[in-house]
Amino acid sequence: MVDAIFQAYFEEEKSLGVTSVLVECAKNAGMEPSVVSEILSPQGISIGRNEVEQELREFAMKWNCSGVPLFIVDGKYPLSGAQPVAAFEKVFEKIVADEK
Repeated sequence: MVDAIFQAYFEEEKSLGVTSVLVECAKNAGMEPSVVSEILSPQGISIGRNEVEQELREFAMKWNCSGVPLFIVDGKYPLSGAQPVAAFEKVFEKIVADEK
């Protein structure tokens, strides 16, 4: 599916905001077009929406996410927003020190 989406977007300059383009990508990837159309329909797109939004809120709270990009280094150290190289170096040094 990823290959089909990349091809459509980067090589064929198709809009990924158009449902028919995504359905075509799914078909090219071996998925059933009718199922994908149903999932992407206004009724289908809401399936699981509340769960996904709740997961996003929990993730943001857990990692104190206040900006993008968010890097989580070694599964423990969040770096939120644009960070200088020194911030990454500090985290890497902490990881190395913790391993000793």
